[in-house]
Amino acid sequence: MFQRINCSKVYSLFLSTLLIAAFNAVAEPELRFEPPGDKLTSHQFIDNTQCLECHTEQGKEWQSSHHAQAMQLANKLTVKGDFNDVKFTHHGTTSTFFRSDDAFFVNTVGRDGMLTDFKIKYTFGIDPLQQYIVELDKGHLQTLDIAWDTRSENQGGQKWFRLIPDGEAEPGEPLHWTGAVYNWNNRCAECHSTNVQKNYDLASDTYNTSWSEINVSCQSCHGPGETHAEWATLSGDKKVSQSDQGLLVDYVTNNSREQVDTCARCHSRRHQVSPADRHGGKFLDDFMPSLLTENLYHPDGQILDEVFVYGSFLQSKMYAKGVGCLDCHNPHSGKLKLTGNTLCL
Repeated sequence: MFQRINCSKVYSLFLSTLLIAAFNAVAEPELRFEPPGDKLTSHQFIDNTQCLECHTEQGKEWQSSHHAQAMQLANKLTVKGDFNDVKFTHHGTTSTFFRSDDAFFVNTVGRDGMLTDFKIKYTFGIDPLQQYIVELDKGHLQTLDIAWDTRSENQGGQKWFRLIPDGEAEPGEPLHWTGAVYNWNNRCAECHSTNVQKNYDLASDTYNTSWSEINVSCQSCHGPGETHAEWATLSGDKKVSQSDQGLLVDYVTNNSREQVDTCARCHSRRHQVSPADRHGGKFLDDFMPSLLTENLYHPDGQILDEVFVYGSFLQSKMYAKGVGCLDCHNPHSGKLKLTGNTLCL
């Protein structure tokens, strides 16, 4: 015998289902893939020589700095390593560093496992070591895993050495110098050059990387200079009306926390969480710093691995008391303002 269907209960159940579905549709938050903060500005980068024409004193200090020498075209003035047919052997593989006319080369094992001559295109860094960059196919720029120790002989330098002394990576592996770990475009470029655009095409595994300046220039820290250059041409009254002088990052008015945020973009172990870092923005809006893990830091918070200062400095009494990077460092030369205990007194 069939039971009579209670229409009112069916209707109530149907209505409840519709209401729940409607509520979920309204309550479902919109997915956002951009971090908080201002969007990318339309400010344009200018040639660094425009900065140096007006700021000559700061330019002289900068030109001998690590920032200015962060990356350079390889030539007899910039290459510090010994390329006089010097051989370096590691785990049975011999690499030869040599010159041909004004060019610098290395004969070493390439992607195919064969010894091949590779032309050195760029130098990378200056002290206490200098690395060398080779251009492979599809726009891939690779740093060699053998570097030159630029320290004096008395300090144990002036020799070739392998960056990872233990083990030997095979061609095709990430830790081989032709692999992902030593890829300049993705791993190194943004902190050694100005306004780097990786321009990577996944389908073809091709890079068309560009930059405004090959090294860490004025605009790496101050932000794009177009508006500031325009401000410099204004008459007196109009200049006064623009208190920021057209700068995205004003080191005269910003506080120590803002200074640290600016430097931390590169002087930290971090990964980027936004499409591009924004000059003058908050560091944590664009980057996620590595945590205080035992493989990176000593138990007391001091630096153990290559963490680039930021994480340890944030734990210091200096940071807690409001000390910033520029209290101790000359921003253009990168050198300490004073030596020894006089710096702290």
